Amino acid sequence: MIRLIFIVEGETEEEFVNTVLRSHFQDHYDYWATSCYKIKATKGGLTKYSYLRKDILKAIKEAQAFVTTMIDFYGLPSDMPGYNIAQQTRNSDRAITVLTKAMADDINASNFLPYLQKHEFEALLFSDGHAFAEYEEDSSIVEKITAIAQQFGDCPETINNHPQTAPSKRLMELYKNASPPLKYDKVFMGTLIAETIGLPTIRQKCPHFNQWLTKLETIIGPPNKG
Repeated sequence: MIRLIFIVEGETEEEFVNTVLRSHFQDHYDYWATSCYKIKATKGGLTKYSYLRKDILKAIKEAQAFVTTMIDFYGLPSDMPGYNIAQQTRNSDRAITVLTKAMADDINASNFLPYLQKHEFEALLFSDGHAFAEYEEDSSIVEKITAIAQQFGDCPETINNHPQTAPSKRLMELYKNASPPLKYDKVFMGTLIAETIGLPTIRQKCPHFNQWLTKLETIIGPPNKG
């Protein structure tokens, strides 16, 4: 059996993979061979591509391993392969295509699939603002999250990636301005909200994420008959 290895940016992505994606593979594909690692040489986030590259090169050598990444497009370090070319385009889809192809060419391994989350993990949580209602007393948070998603055509992956308006920054600001003020816990709330929304809804609203997950499903084999 192929072992699927995720190399992720931080604790939020690690918890999401270990909880949401692993459960999906186990429930629908009878697939248990999943591992997830944070980038080892950093305390959070991707500060240098060289750190990620070292982990990828080590992982692809493992027997029967297929390696993928879950790294935010937002805030990438300048030593990423293809970074300068990607910076010349304002189209995020084109930039991500340039960067992932450059990563694939750099690693040059048939058992590696690079993935950059557009624009960052928290974009997925805008797939359904009502999921926040179960955990927050301030109903305005739900209304504001829903309104933000609607501004971007209910396609949360297109929420912009500027320092003040990236998806995670928007959530932090909404929580800070809630009544009473709240602190957004990225790791705990990220996975909790994603579970409440449900993977089918996230996949429907986030085509870039869905495309990646579909490729991984193809790699591990057909779904079970249940």
